[in-house]
Amino acid sequence: REREDRQAEAAAEAAEKTRQKEEQDREKRRREEELAEQERERQREERRRSRREEKLRRKEQKRRERIDDGDEGSLVDEVDDQDDSDDAERRRESSSKGFFSQAYRGNQEQRKIWSEPIKGQVSNNYKGFTDADLDRRFGPPGSQAAGPAAQKLMTEEEVLAILRKGKAKR
Repeated sequence: REREDRQAEAAAEAAEKTRQKEEQDREKRRREEELAEQERERQREERRRSRREEKLRRKEQKRRERIDDGDEGSLVDEVDDQDDSDDAERRRESSSKGFFSQAYRGNQEQRKIWSEPIKGQVSNNYKGFTDADLDRRFGPPGSQAAGPAAQKLMTEEEVLAILRKGKAKR
């Protein structure tokens, strides 16, 4: 019986030692992965920094070349920087959108314009005209100011009477 207890204790101690060993191995791997990630991030940052420095170096070289060619220095640089950003924006827009997509967008804009409701909107077409000008052009309602050839519009009663006559004939 004692022998079995000792064997059980020895097995428990061995299991505990293996568990601790596994825990230490996991911790060691985790630290190694953290160090590797930190190294990768450092390398990325180094590449970013070197690209930034290269860009500044090229920009400075271009500026020197412009000055050597007889251009104005600082004013031209400011305008060129703005032009470069405008050109880049234009290139980005034009290269990403082809002819058909631009035509489609134009069609959509036209459709949007024509589909807008006009209810409740006031026209500015006759904004500077006086009432007399508008009366001369369109004539006041119910008068013959638009000319002798202008015909009087039918009233609702006259239209209904004509419709009734048409039904009665059938």
